[in-house]
Amino acid sequence: MTARAFKNTFAPGVEGDSISVEEVIAGLRFGVIREDSLPTEVHDAVSEELERMGRETISTERALVLLLGAAGGAVGTARLRGCAFLVDVNMYSKKTMDLFTLFGWKPGRLGPHSSILERRLRSAVRRGLVEASPAHTANGEPPAYGLTDSGKEMYRELQGAFGDDIALIKELLAEFKDDRSADLLAAHIHSAYPEYTKKALEQIGVMR
Repeated sequence: MTARAFKNTFAPGVEGDSISVEEVIAGLRFGVIREDSLPTEVHDAVSEELERMGRETISTERALVLLLGAAGGAVGTARLRGCAFLVDVNMYSKKTMDLFTLFGWKPGRLGPHSSILERRLRSAVRRGLVEASPAHTANGEPPAYGLTDSGKEMYRELQGAFGDDIALIKELLAEFKDDRSADLLAAHIHSAYPEYTKKALEQIGVMR
C-alpha cells in the first residue's frame, strides 16, 4: 500500500516538501512535530493510521488467542509450548529480521522455554479468555488449554486483521494437529533448532 503523503506546511523541522503519515507519527513521538500544528486532514489521517496500527499490531495475548483458535480445540501443555515456538520463530521473529522473538525463548532442558508465554497464559486464564481442561488436571497431568466463549469471540474479531496469520499458523502446524503428535513436534524442534535445546545448555556450561 502506497504511503499517504501531505504537503509539508506544518513541520519546519522536517526536510522536504511533502511528509508521509508515518513520518508525522514519528515526528509526534520524538517531539519534532506538535499535535496542535497539524492541519485537520493530517490529524484525521494520523488518527486513522494509529487506529489501523492498533488493530493490526500483534501482541503476546493476541498471538496466544490466534494459536489456540487456529488449533480448533484444547491443546496440551507440551504441544502448546512447541507450537507457540514454531509459530514465533517462523512468523513473528521474521518481522524483526530475526532480532528477537515475541515470547523471548531461551534454551531449556526439555526444549525451548518461555517465561513470557507462561505469564501470558496465566493472565489469559485470569481474564477469562483461556481455560484449562479439568480432564487433564484431575488426573495429575499437565493441563490442556482452550479458548473460552470470550476467547472465541476475540478470535473471531481478530480474523479480519490477522487472517493471513491464521492461515500461516494452520500451515505450520498441519503435521501436529493433536496431542499425540507432541513427541513428533519435540523431535522436529530438537533437530531443526538445536540452539534452543539441552545440547545448547551443555555447550554453554549450564549443565554438567
